[in-house]
Amino acid sequence: MSDPWETLRLLADPTRSRILHLLHRGELAVGELQEILGLPQSRISTHLALLRKAQLVNDRRDGKKSFYSLARDLPVSVAGIVDAALAASAREPKSAADQRSLQRIIAVKKLSNTSTSSPTASAATTAPAAHGKRSARCSSSSHRACGSLTSAPATARSHAS
Repeated sequence: MSDPWETLRLLADPTRSRILHLLHRGELAVGELQEILGLPQSRISTHLALLRKAQLVNDRRDGKKSFYSLARDLPVSVAGIVDAALAASAREPKSAADQRSLQRIIAVKKLSNTSTSSPTASAATTAPAAHGKRSARCSSSSHRACGSLTSAPATARSHAS
């Protein structure tokens, strides 16, 4: 199990605290964390690996996706530190934006679970408006990561889910 001093050191990083705060609400895929936090996948994966090594989070794979959740059976000394970090993280300014993004992702999940009849319909409801500029969902300044670079005019391009 995790050492209390190691836990303190790990949770001193604001990004790791934000990740734990999000995982406290439930299991999330790495891509969902990437979308919420607006950080590159490699950076999020690095933070998650440190949290997993300290046994603060659990992971599972489903095909190509990795899902993470907050570990539940922490020692009392470590659980107290995690609880304090969660409470402090909830008061951070970025936490409100994280929670709004999380609620949007939860709503999209519910929508896709209830309407499995047409994948196109659910993609249309979750895709942001066409952009010539960076959209809120795209963290790539060149749009290569989201696949929106095409030869079509900027007004006709949109993200694929």
